Amino acid sequence: MPFDTISAVLPAYNEEENIETATKRVADVLRSLDFRDWEVIIVDDGSADATTQIADRLAAEDPAHIRVFHHNPNRGYAEALKTGFTNARHQLIFYTDSDNQFDVREISSLLPLIEEADIVNGFRIYRFDPLTRLVLSWGFNLLVRIIFRINVRDIDCAFKLFRREVFDKVTIESKKFFVDAEVLAKARYFAAGGPLDGSRQPYSCHADGTRAHLDQYSLQASRQTLIKHDDARRGTGHIRR
Repeated sequence: MPFDTISAVLPAYNEEENIETATKRVADVLRSLDFRDWEVIIVDDGSADATTQIADRLAAEDPAHIRVFHHNPNRGYAEALKTGFTNARHQLIFYTDSDNQFDVREISSLLPLIEEADIVNGFRIYRFDPLTRLVLSWGFNLLVRIIFRINVRDIDCAFKLFRREVFDKVTIESKKFFVDAEVLAKARYFAAGGPLDGSRQPYSCHADGTRAHLDQYSLQASRQTLIKHDDARRGTGHIRR
């Protein structure tokens, strides 16, 4: 693969029951892939439980691959992501939440697309949320797609892969929940005359509870394409929400 290094960012707030499992799962996956170097960045966003101590212990056990940044006090989800992204050292940046809701082995479904893309965005096809949250999420996604012309179905899905250079142009200014929409909207802005480098396209990787579908979207203003791949050609993913 042309990219041989990757940083994985795990924002964490009061995740003492999940952070060790999440970190080790991501580390195991990255270790198994064909990367020359990799790192897991834990951003402890002012946790009041044992998350801080667990994260520090994990970093001490593998300082070459696990790094920790602490916020005190809590700054919010967007600031946690910003800290992780700006401190990432490698060519690719992946992020997911620390609550183990995703099967991180699905990273392998994103990697082939990033070779021709700037951003690969995950999609939760099954969400086990209360009806009110599903309706609000649907409305938010629809509104953002209309206003910013972002052709991504699940904007807030915490399973994304970026080229590092995206954040050379996109600066996060959000403080809370709008961060995913902000990043995609700014990327769309820079892609208005073509993708970020004038030749590549952002893509969307749609992962469901049984298989990973790959849908290709162009964010170029003049055209939109859609490619669907046979389910049987992809691996298995398990998503809880």
